[in-house]
Amino acid sequence: AYTLALHPNPVSGDDAVLAFTTAKAEELTVTIYSLSGIRMGETLRLQAQAGQQRILLPTASLRAGFYMVVVNGEDGRRAACKLLVR
Repeated sequence: AYTLALHPNPVSGDDAVLAFTTAKAEELTVTIYSLSGIRMGETLRLQAQAGQQRILLPTASLRAGFYMVVVNGEDGRRAACKLLVR
């Protein structure tokens, strides 16, 4: 699995940065969900190289509250972390 870090968290501006490391080059998806499981906005799809990843997540359209940021790898690996929007 990936170890995810979000900065800033809580976020009160337009963007948050998601940081994590991949062991190999792979295709990833990043999705933000409400705590009730509703997808918030578009799923980001990216081809990541091995190493440290930094992804800018747009948060301006999110209402204040808690969300889950979920990263899925092409081999079925998955990781999630909470995001607080103020």
